Amino acid sequence: MILTAAYTPQPAGALVDPEPRHIETSVHGSSGVQAGNNNIQINNESRKTLDLGLIGRAAPWKVVRELRQLDVDDADQIMKAAPEKDADEVLRLLYSVDEEYAVALVAVMHPARARALISRGGPDLQGLADVPAAAEAMSRVHDKWGEVLGAKPDFLRRTQLSPQGTDGFYIMYRDGAVFWSARGGAHPTTDPIADLYLESGGSEGPLGFPLTPPTDFEVGAEAGTRQHFEFLGNYSAETCSRLGVVCGATVYRSEKHGTFATWGGIGEHYESHRSVERFGFPTGPEQEAGPTRKNGTGDHGWIQPFERGSIAFTESVGAIEIMSPVRELYDVLGGVNGRLGFPRGKSHAAGRSPQGTDGRFQRFEGAWDYPDDLVAACIGFDHPGGATVYTSTHGTHTVDAGIGILYERLGGTASWLGFPTDAPRKADARRRIQPFEGGAIYWSPEHDSIAVREDVLAILGPDIGFPTHPEQTIGDGPDTVQFFEAGLVTRRSAGIARWHQ
Repeated sequence: MILTAAYTPQPAGALVDPEPRHIETSVHGSSGVQAGNNNIQINNESRKTLDLGLIGRAAPWKVVRELRQLDVDDADQIMKAAPEKDADEVLRLLYSVDEEYAVALVAVMHPARARALISRGGPDLQGLADVPAAAEAMSRVHDKWGEVLGAKPDFLRRTQLSPQGTDGFYIMYRDGAVFWSARGGAHPTTDPIADLYLESGGSEGPLGFPLTPPTDFEVGAEAGTRQHFEFLGNYSAETCSRLGVVCGATVYRSEKHGTFATWGGIGEHYESHRSVERFGFPTGPEQEAGPTRKNGTGDHGWIQPFERGSIAFTESVGAIEIMSPVRELYDVLGGVNGRLGFPRGKSHAAGRSPQGTDGRFQRFEGAWDYPDDLVAACIGFDHPGGATVYTSTHGTHTVDAGIGILYERLGGTASWLGFPTDAPRKADARRRIQPFEGGAIYWSPEHDSIAVREDVLAILGPDIGFPTHPEQTIGDGPDTVQFFEAGLVTRRSAGIARWHQ
């Protein structure tokens, strides 16, 4: 079947809502509905007898004027009764003065008749060449999806070019729309995906034309719906092969989390790493961020949250995932706009500590970069950065700034310090102390970062102050000494002793 909708034209120059959504019962005594911006009237009123011989008897410009006062169904009857050579001339003139009406009229014609008229019209009517195919394809979609889309359709309209340069057509319904393009064919978008799609601009927005219909699926006990779209820039050939369609964006819907689009570098990473199965559904939209760091020297990019992690993207590093439990700490610290900034590398297994602890780590920008030689020597940096998040049985903790530099130079988790057991704490307004399995690192502007072993910590009193030097040997023997602001600690064969000034 071919979708039909009676069309009443706008006055010349009148603006037409490109995506009408309103449908209501007519209040003018007719039995039927009004659709869209009230330019369309579908009813069962008795009509006056049509002048089927109008074409050929009146001048073409007069015929066009009369046709534009009629619903397209009535205009189609008049065009059908006319010889092709006369109807062709009328269609050419109509198309030149009212393209929207001409598109709607051709869409309700018998496809063979429409193609014959367009062929006779030559270059003047080539702009209508896709209308019969679009109308037929959209009719098939209507047959399958009409009940879901709801209510009777609006008339067929031409869209503006999508950001990808694709031309096409659409028909509005109460609960969605059907779009057609030569690239993707005809596909419905149904609520609630249609709401997000149309609010973002429909085919003229960043998503472009739909390339598949909405598809329901289940992952575990959770059900959802997804639909693929053009977007500006396709996913890689490998990802497109996995999806079975060449596209650059997908809209996901879940009852629990709502409807969100994934696209670009974040969408590519999501789709190429098992999407919902690995990350869960998106729980929010992609957000732009940066430049990070208070002085504006950090990176710029985008980040999007999912059920079990977030994915960040920057041009300098690409897409990097931040999975739980690191993501939870990351969010508490302000996410990409907080002290950690963008991730600089993916999560890695950390070296086992001397205390026998295993865990993972992930590098981030931090407030400023570690020295170049340290970044070059550290595993897990895809770009300079200055903070690391470690997770183990001791929890998830950040190690950064001056404390982080010393920790990394000593060997990180594989050093005698082992994994961090807590976040840095303030000793006062300017000084910090962070505990580890095998000791602690003290940082102060006066003495920089100095590590203290666990057995030394056990005998320190609050009055001895911060360490001023790292532990050092006494002479050539095994004995050591470490100096503090108000004393020192010695380690000899006889044991450890604290000495005050």
